[in-house]
Amino acid sequence: SLPDVEGGAAKRVEALQPTKYFEEAARLLQINPPAAADAPLIKKFPSIGIDWKSGRFNPGKLNSQALASAVNEGRARIHAANAAAAAENGWSFSATGGNYGVDYLSRAAAARTGIGGALPQDGLEASTRVDASNARLQGGSRYVLTFPKNELPPVNAFWSLTLLDDEGRMVDNMLNRYALRGDRLKKNGDGSVTISIQAPPPGADKQTNWLPAPKGNFQLVLRLYWPKDDAINRTWKPPAVKRAD
Repeated sequence: SLPDVEGGAAKRVEALQPTKYFEEAARLLQINPPAAADAPLIKKFPSIGIDWKSGRFNPGKLNSQALASAVNEGRARIHAANAAAAAENGWSFSATGGNYGVDYLSRAAAARTGIGGALPQDGLEASTRVDASNARLQGGSRYVLTFPKNELPPVNAFWSLTLLDDEGRMVDNMLNRYALRGDRLKKNGDGSVTISIQAPPPGADKQTNWLPAPKGNFQLVLRLYWPKDDAINRTWKPPAVKRAD
């Protein structure tokens, strides 16, 4: 079992001691056998005491300090990959979508932020936790996200914006509204779309485009279903979330 610490599954995994981490890895590999493409990597596992077929880890004479250093270095690389995925305007996209092959670093970086993922041709997901000034999104402030007329998310189907708390959970609110669907939003006179993101109601004229925020920190997730090439090749990028107060 994972340590009972705050911050979600990623933090709980990172709180595991090195030996316990590899014990859990061996156990899970037995339950979820590696793919054929992983054979070259799997051949190296016995050298560090992982017997995935039995689900056991035996460090043997491995130096405990070296083991801890390896785990810490691995975590540092994953964190760096997550940071490198940050696009302009504070939004982060998964680098390769739901098919990582033997790109283990991208797979690990994606798994740290959320399990599973669609192929980029089927769907793209971007997330942000900061505003235009790189300050943390939090319910004590009011924000707007404006898509100019010719810069709406380029999709063949539709797009949506979801608000989640720090641990990736939806937040109760007076409207029971947890996401907004792009094709159901009210447009401004110039054809642009402005979304209000805040805790208090923004006024009757803005309620259709209002995404209620919690009191504490939160994150936004932008999903593009059947995205166009401009989104897949990153020619198009989401605009920054701006403070409205």
